[in-house]
Amino acid sequence: ALLTVANRSNGKPDLELQSRLEQQITSLRIDTRIWLERLTVCPSFSAPDILDQVDASRALSILLEEGLLRVGRDRLPEVVPYVRASILTLMPAERRARHHAWLAEQSGGSGSAPALVAWHWIQAGRPEAALPWLDELLEGREIRAMRVLMDLLDRGPRAPLSLLMHSPGLPERLARVALYLGHLGRAGRWVERARPRSDEIRLLDAEIRSARGDLAGAARLLEGVRKGRQGAIAPGKGLELACWLAIRTGKPGQAVELAHAWTPSDENGKLHGLCGIAHTRMGQFEEAIAHHRSALAIRTRRRDRAGQLASLNNLGMVAREMNRLEEARRWYELAANLSRRDATAHPDARLLANMGDVAMRSGELELAEQRIDAARKTFARNGDVIGMATSWCARGELMRRMHRHDEAARDLHRGRRLLEGAGCAEWRLEICLALGDLARDRGIRMFARRWWREALHEARRMRRCPEERALRARLERWKRSIGCPELHG
Repeated sequence: ALLTVANRSNGKPDLELQSRLEQQITSLRIDTRIWLERLTVCPSFSAPDILDQVDASRALSILLEEGLLRVGRDRLPEVVPYVRASILTLMPAERRARHHAWLAEQSGGSGSAPALVAWHWIQAGRPEAALPWLDELLEGREIRAMRVLMDLLDRGPRAPLSLLMHSPGLPERLARVALYLGHLGRAGRWVERARPRSDEIRLLDAEIRSARGDLAGAARLLEGVRKGRQGAIAPGKGLELACWLAIRTGKPGQAVELAHAWTPSDENGKLHGLCGIAHTRMGQFEEAIAHHRSALAIRTRRRDRAGQLASLNNLGMVAREMNRLEEARRWYELAANLSRRDATAHPDARLLANMGDVAMRSGELELAEQRIDAARKTFARNGDVIGMATSWCARGELMRRMHRHDEAARDLHRGRRLLEGAGCAEWRLEICLALGDLARDRGIRMFARRWWREALHEARRMRRCPEERALRARLERWKRSIGCPELHG
């Protein structure tokens, strides 16, 4: 075959070979060439589903003899890479769109069918046909299928998608898929192009901004929705978002009041989860556990895998805050098993960060460093500013425990600046404690006192009584050690 020379070389075929290859492709019988073009635009993993439904044995035999196809992994036919590049160059956009439309009509029978069909309709330039499949994808909450769609959009030509991003309904649904997966940068870009700007779209935009760390922008959008409703909080997503912003800005008590004021919330797993986080921030661990268990039960019934993962993570976080490290480890292992089943190649960043924190508290410092660094890179890739900031802070605390004080100071202050820039006060208590401990370890006593006093102020404001008592005792011991009078107030 003509491609023997090309396949033996590490580079691309030379111009003469490329020209002869294009002649070979154009000289094929029309039905054979159509199958070659279909297999070129069809992802290799879905080829068996298509070939099982349509008899293409004669065309496949010719293409294999001509050296234009080869037998790839799992004995699946695949187009030779150099042939693929030539076909994509020769094929007009209109014909490619027709192939995608035909493949969309034929696709099915696999767990990723909704993602695959939606992608084919998008590439065919028919977004209205893709919308029901995207709705099915969102309704099913299958993380693996959603990742298939994101990977296809990354690998496929961008032109069809960019031309369709002003189509009604498409940007919104793609933004919801990206948000569900934690791809926050992509979700933000897509939701900005969603039209018309209904309350639902503004709330989605606010949710994405909140997750990315733009708390001020999220609050402005939420306030705009409230004004349109004569000051009322929109039920559902509006309430969840108001609770989440209260937690992020260091007002967990307000989050609990909001949630309880808007009953019935018994079947709202997200609201239970937010209440659990708020109670954890206030040191009310038994109440937090009850809410997280309720959230887990609701999400399990609804087969919400991302929600289940969040609830398992949250239960581990409560156990960790109670210093029950083995219990926390068990919750995180359950979450890790669930994550591996759904998305083997895409670790959950928050889970990695939490497992790194448990490893750090257990004295497994090298393992903790690996996990925290992996989490930080994943947060950065996903555009999660707050996640990235908390990872820097966790790394700073780890460096302090490893007696690498200069790195600890750099990382803690980097995380603190990112959180302050985002308007996030949720972890200010922990950061002040870590900076005070670092100053103590370095022998800078006045800085230690300053940070511990700020931590005491945060503990009072957030109603965290155990931490407030511990900090008062710590400051009293510090003052006695240097002969100062007792701390008052």
